Amino acid sequence: MISVDGCLQRSMALNGALGASVIDFTTGSMLAAEGFVPAERPLGAEISVLTQAAMRAAALSAQGKPQQVDDVVITTTDAYFLLRPTTQSHLLYVCLDRATGNLAVAQRLVREIAADLTAR
Repeated sequence: MISVDGCLQRSMALNGALGASVIDFTTGSMLAAEGFVPAERPLGAEISVLTQAAMRAAALSAQGKPQQVDDVVITTTDAYFLLRPTTQSHLLYVCLDRATGNLAVAQRLVREIAADLTAR
């Protein structure tokens, strides 16, 4: 069991971590953030909408068997973005530098961090 602050600290300890936040999935509000998080845009709301769209797509494309989205991964030229639902109403967002981060390791560790946050 960890607090939201502990969750963010562990997320920022990942190799290549640039920023991390916990977002209220239902409102799009950023509950807490650490590291680089663009303040000029409503990032929490955008991430929430993107994750909800991925969850709907998984449910619709499952050929009769609704699927649960474990995480959403977005890759760009310079970064990896990991979005991990932690509960029905929260999700963990982690941004990694592509040159120094390891996507596979980060996915595994973000899954563990999210599980620890959920257990609280």
